Amino acid sequence: EMAEKDYNTGAYQNAIEKYEVFIKKYPKHDNASLAWVRTKMAGLRQNVGRPTEALTYALKELPELKVEPAFSEARGELATVLPSIAESFADQAAKARETEKKDELIAKAEKSMDELVNQASYIPTKLRSNPDVASRIKRIQEKIKNVRRNIDRENNLVAAVEKITEFTNKGETADAFVARRTLLEKYPGLETDERLVTAVVNISKKEAELVIVQPDTKDVTPDEVASPDFQVKVALKPSTGSKSIPGVAGHVCCVLVGGAVYGIDVTSGEGKWRRFVGAETTTTPQPVSDQPGADVLLVDSANHDLLCVKSQTGELVWRLPVGSPFLAPVHYKDLLLINTRDGRLLEVNKKTGANTRIVGFPMELGTVAAYGDEHPLLYQVGEHHNLYVVDSETMECQEVLYLGHKKGSVDVSPVYAVGFLLVIENIASDRSVLHVIAMNEKGRELKEIQRIALQGKVVVPPLVFERRVLI
Repeated sequence: EMAEKDYNTGAYQNAIEKYEVFIKKYPKHDNASLAWVRTKMAGLRQNVGRPTEALTYALKELPELKVEPAFSEARGELATVLPSIAESFADQAAKARETEKKDELIAKAEKSMDELVNQASYIPTKLRSNPDVASRIKRIQEKIKNVRRNIDRENNLVAAVEKITEFTNKGETADAFVARRTLLEKYPGLETDERLVTAVVNISKKEAELVIVQPDTKDVTPDEVASPDFQVKVALKPSTGSKSIPGVAGHVCCVLVGGAVYGIDVTSGEGKWRRFVGAETTTTPQPVSDQPGADVLLVDSANHDLLCVKSQTGELVWRLPVGSPFLAPVHYKDLLLINTRDGRLLEVNKKTGANTRIVGFPMELGTVAAYGDEHPLLYQVGEHHNLYVVDSETMECQEVLYLGHKKGSVDVSPVYAVGFLLVIENIASDRSVLHVIAMNEKGRELKEIQRIALQGKVVVPPLVFERRVLI
């Protein structure tokens, strides 16, 4: 009775000593088995605050103890004590900082569950079905699962960063970005992890070295390319004797309709010429200059050519075979800048069509280059993540800013306004983000200083009006 009293009040060492005296004095007594069970359970309870010792003790003593006739008396306690051991390991693992330590502790939690808690000889089905016991076991399983996921996430992150670094050092930046994307598909929450961001910033720095001025250029030609026999009828309303619009006499308006460009006399409304440019063409004709009667630039998407034609007759002035899909030409001083979707920037003479230089980027391009009047620099947004700064005089890349935008999320080119560069990223069908980028007095050392949330998806380039930007 004295031993039972000590046991029930938590005086386990005193209880052990009394039980041992009882067993030694009365080894054949009916309660000898119970005294033996109590002795071992007291020893187990003494170690509960030290889960490693408790696990070792339980694995050693319980297999022998379960054959005792009075072992059934211990099962109710084991339903509480054994889960405590597993939960202690799980809690310690969750708090541990080092991945190796987490792995060591959670392995012990899993061992405690497998070899103790889940053993029906220790905690039978009837006890496991108890709501309190069942809910606790489920909670422990969730803790173990969460820690194991965190360990796997950390290991995958470390492996991915190593792989990204390896690819970056080799100059294989496309593969480095694939490694990042693969990681984030499984663990999207790692996108802002400092180690991953640093690794991706290093990719961006490496890409500055991979932007090169290519030795070969495209040859311009004065020759036509064969046009298919394709007709589009346009309802033209000729003049019916009404007064002419002042100042438009002799002007020809060039319009894109159904895969062809039509030169229409503004005074009479009559079609003067027609040129097929491909049904997939969406770029509207552009005059080469603001002068009346200036030649017109046409994008021929059927042949991937840039054409310059006379506005009055549609006669070809020059044709530049670009060779792959490209975006609308950008007028820059006396030049045209042509972005191809496969990652090239062509510098073209407006008058002659001569392709003077080609810059190759290490990724695809989805928008045209932007520039400011104050600095001889071009700002080119990559298809994903990067913003490139290119010296317009040497066409060499000066720096790369990591923006982190997703592939295809930037639909309009950057805008230079009041000393800042503005980049708009569409993050959803109804939401976008305005990246505000500051620079030094030379237009370099770019740094993102603000992100402004916008309602709606931006697909039309912003307009700059004095010190205002209209989006």
